[in-house]
Amino acid sequence: TDQYAQSANASLLQLPVLQIANYENSNPGEPASSLGQTDNVPSTYRSFALRGNVTHVQGRHTIRAGAEYRWQNASTGISGNVSGTYNFDNSFTQQNNGSDSTFQQSNTGLSYAAFLMGVDTSASVGRNASASLQSPYYAFYAGDTWRVTPKLTIIPGLRFEYEYGVVEKHNQLVVGWDPNADLSSISGPANNAYQAALASATSSQRAVLPSSLAIQGGPLYAGVNGAPRNEWNNSYRFLPRLAVAYQVNPRLVIRGGYGLFFDTLNALNAQIDQDGFSAATSVSTSTTYGTNFVAGTSPLADPFPANASGSRFNTPIGSAAGALYYLGASPTITDHNLLPAREQRGSVGVQYQLSDSMLLDVSYNIGYTSNLSSTPDVQRLTKNFAYTPASFYTGGQQPNTVPNALLSSKINNPFAISNFGGVASSNPAAYNMMSLNTYFTQQQIPISNLIRAYPQMGGLLLNQSLGEVHFQEALITLTRRYNRGLTVMASLQLNDQHDRDYFANAFDPSPSWEPSNYSEPVRFTAEGVYDLPFGRGKAWATEGWQSAVFGGFQLSASYEAQPGELVNFGNAFYVGNVKASSIKIKHPLYYNDQASGGSNYVQWLNPGTATATPSITTNSDGSTTTTCTYSGNGFVTNPTCQPSGYNLRVFPTRVNGVRQMGMNGVDASMQRTFPIYERMSLETTFNAYNLFNHQVLGGVNSNPTDPNFGRVFGDGWPNSSGRWLSIQGRLRF
Repeated sequence: TDQYAQSANASLLQLPVLQIANYENSNPGEPASSLGQTDNVPSTYRSFALRGNVTHVQGRHTIRAGAEYRWQNASTGISGNVSGTYNFDNSFTQQNNGSDSTFQQSNTGLSYAAFLMGVDTSASVGRNASASLQSPYYAFYAGDTWRVTPKLTIIPGLRFEYEYGVVEKHNQLVVGWDPNADLSSISGPANNAYQAALASATSSQRAVLPSSLAIQGGPLYAGVNGAPRNEWNNSYRFLPRLAVAYQVNPRLVIRGGYGLFFDTLNALNAQIDQDGFSAATSVSTSTTYGTNFVAGTSPLADPFPANASGSRFNTPIGSAAGALYYLGASPTITDHNLLPAREQRGSVGVQYQLSDSMLLDVSYNIGYTSNLSSTPDVQRLTKNFAYTPASFYTGGQQPNTVPNALLSSKINNPFAISNFGGVASSNPAAYNMMSLNTYFTQQQIPISNLIRAYPQMGGLLLNQSLGEVHFQEALITLTRRYNRGLTVMASLQLNDQHDRDYFANAFDPSPSWEPSNYSEPVRFTAEGVYDLPFGRGKAWATEGWQSAVFGGFQLSASYEAQPGELVNFGNAFYVGNVKASSIKIKHPLYYNDQASGGSNYVQWLNPGTATATPSITTNSDGSTTTTCTYSGNGFVTNPTCQPSGYNLRVFPTRVNGVRQMGMNGVDASMQRTFPIYERMSLETTFNAYNLFNHQVLGGVNSNPTDPNFGRVFGDGWPNSSGRWLSIQGRLRF
């Protein structure tokens, strides 16, 4: 591997990673059972910005205009595990009959014995492509503050932005997916073989299989065959804004505003696809339970033997395979038509001064976001383009078991490597990949792979701008400015947010809506600071020892309350009406089972009283039909009577009102400064976090077939902890 590291990146040459099963590694961030660490190449981020603006005041108008230019770059060198990783376990250091995996299981010291003898179980190396990304950005803006009357002010504005799609300096980038890419080099031979396989298929298989396979589609490589260099399209956008404020009287102000905003897709936050420009090699020391070992010779003497092509290591092929690169693979690709997130915001509110120190602010705020390609729940919002057709799915409350046996049954593989001799000469890079992929080396293939789009691949996900968020909020804020030693602010939020961020069924053309877990329906906060009225300049104890003892104390406290997150559910059968009052136990039940050898837990959800009696019938084609009879109400917990992978989504992902434990906590502190000399003082603080020791329970088990369904077994750490007291002191001079 030294030569491999030298050829990839000589600066990364170091001790290989030695993974020894059941032995701990003290190196933070590395696998628990390893010595050494993988190669690490730091990334470099650069950002350059140039801005300029002008302001012109004329009469009642204050006009501002300006421009902005940004250049952003993110770079990383060749990285990866170029020095190699060697795995040692008990595969070859325990009793074995030499023909199968039947042996006495024991791990005590055996993996370390393998390490001492130099008998590794597997070895791997890899190199990741370098990248240098950049994305220029231009913006122009203008706005006016128009004082129409002493009471009315209008602030219009307009911004124009032009942002280039991310470009990789050396074109080492997949920039999208071409659904119509020509794959005639494999389409013809595969369809010829498919017709023969179809003729030998059973009648039930032929009933669902297509008459021919639609084999097309492939990746777009930057700058290759006319493909664009940028990962996604350049985008331009206009961002209008308008704000209005009107003073009804000296105590009352009405204000409102609207704005259109766009997110940025730039080099600093890009998630890029460089498939083909990286390569990894993984080798098993033996596939015959060690019978190929040579006495007196350690496998480490030649951990990466030459393969059939005479090469020891797989090397990056770049874009050489062209549209054939993802044959047999299941990639996730960023759509070239990706758009930056777009958000419209609006607000209308009133401010009313109750007294000289009290201000009441009431507002209604809305937000509508579209073109989301990621959400807090989902790092990359992806759509499945190689889904099983909807005709195989059923709704209702019965398990759809019929397709299981049919779609998992196999026919002769039309993608067997022996059918593609012509590809060996026309595209040797692609042929070599095919010859190492089980999708092409297996003799038979499940028909589930052949009834969907892109049958030549294991799957296909595209990261697209399909997500949406609808948000609305009523916000009430009461503020008491500092007066007589007291400052107070309290805020009440009433929110409603729904996110469109998941696909209820794999074949759905658009994501589905669900209640959001990122905006609780109610949130109340209050905080205050009070200077005790003792000491010099206060009402009492203004001098002498009384001032020295009682003066200078300040108390502060904050309170926060909100409901917990909504419980997430998988697809499930539920007998009766799905409503929060039937699922969430109003007063959860606490159980102490430690005395009987169990665990303490809280019964948070009500499983209900539903019982399910299954009846299984075997059909003439070998498939089975499961029919369940239900009684009672609640969740169906019988494992046999659960939705299969071919059932439509019938239970919501979240039920409004079915939440985990919420937040209800108070923090407080007391501060005092003690003067020591004229230029020296001691500042002391006593803090009490979670003053009333209100602990928040952790997540609830939401799997109806689990015996612990509906139970909570722990707290919500790190978001919850017991009361915490601290004393701090600081000497200032």
